[in-house]
Parts: sequence; C-alpha cells; structure tokens
Amino acid sequence: MLHTLVSFYLQGLLLATIVVVITGLAYMVNRAYKKVDKTAREKQEVLYDVLMICILTTPIFSFAFMALLLVIKS
Repeated sequence: MLHTLVSFYLQGLLLATIVVVITGLAYMVNRAYKKVDKTAREKQEVLYDVLMICILTTPIFSFAFMALLLVIKS
C-alpha cells in the first residue's frame, strides 16, 4: 500500500515539475518577446519571482496530480 502511494506521489511530482517548468518558461519567453522589462535588474527580479513561484507550486500540484492519477487508475 505504501509503495503504491509513493509511486503515485512520484508520478504526480514528475508531472507537476514538467507542467510548472513549461508554464514558467512560456511566461518568461512571452515577457521577453513583448520586451516588457527594460533593464537587466527588472529581468532578474522577474526571473527570481518565476523561479520562486515554480518552487512553491510544484509540491502543491504534485498532490493534485497524485489525486488525479489515483482516480484514473482505480
């Protein structure tokens, strides 16, 4: 039972990491394409903000994906 839950959590963590990284990259590319940030300092601040958001939301999304995987596979 524990092995199954850990397996679902790791699968959810992998999916969450992929989704969060792709979303963060898309957001950063969109900002760079539109040239929203003028100075290097502004670009650096936005990069740090996006990295912090990615780090903080990955575990939350991993539990959400774990629940979805549990429902789908049961």
